[in-house]
Amino acid sequence: MDLWRLLIPFIAFFVNITIQICFCRFITGMGLLKSIYWGFLAGVLVGLLSEIILGLYFVAFNIDVIIYGLTNGIIYIALSYGYFHFLNLGETARRVRILREMNSVSTGLKLNELLSRYNAESIVHIRMKRLLNTGQVVLEGNRYKIGKPFVLFMANIIVFMKMMILQKKSEFE
Repeated sequence: MDLWRLLIPFIAFFVNITIQICFCRFITGMGLLKSIYWGFLAGVLVGLLSEIILGLYFVAFNIDVIIYGLTNGIIYIALSYGYFHFLNLGETARRVRILREMNSVSTGLKLNELLSRYNAESIVHIRMKRLLNTGQVVLEGNRYKIGKPFVLFMANIIVFMKMMILQKKSEFE
């Protein structure tokens, strides 16, 4: 019984990865971020259903069921967070992109070529375009405002976890 409980977050995480990869590869127009959301949601559902099934059918409902559920939820979120950043590192990290671009040009790149591609203004424009396209930010008049707050919600959870687990006083430490 305890072995099954231990496996729940890992089974949910496997579902997360499988759904994310399948959605990203086989659904036309599905972007990376949306496939990550769907994979995460599928894993959450599998984890919740597994906890409910084990909780209702194999043990009497008691405080242990809640503790196992919370612990497995934290493990699943931590695994998913690591996976998200693994994907994010290869997709959006400037250092990785600069290295890839340098590798693609056999003669190398000059500093002014790199600076023209990676100046602060262009980086902000690219990121704002991405935020607008995903609906995370909306443009009202000439002001940007929070649209879909899901990523902001996730960021706040991560900041909270960092502050609690690492005993930081703010997100900037």
